[in-house]
Amino acid sequence: MASHQGDLIAPESLGPVYPSDRALVSLIIFPHFNKNKSFEYIPLIKAQTSLKLVGCLINARNLPENGFPEVIRIARTIPAFSLEYNRLNQIQEYIEDTLENI
Repeated sequence: MASHQGDLIAPESLGPVYPSDRALVSLIIFPHFNKNKSFEYIPLIKAQTSLKLVGCLINARNLPENGFPEVIRIARTIPAFSLEYNRLNQIQEYIEDTLENI
């Protein structure tokens, strides 16, 4: 369908799309820039991971039980790290090394 504002293409004409039900996550990193501190990453215990994840829940009121069961499930099953850095290239090196060892 064409109009003066542009063309509308039916999604079906683009071919089948099979989005995955869930994204596969193997690692959670909570980065924090600190220009006065050298590079440091610390493995988080499950309670610390849960606390940091709760701080990221912007739509908690829309989730069953305010998202807490999902936060707990994620914290129990996915390793998480706190990462402080003072240069961006430190993050890339760390992530590449970490993902190779998972």
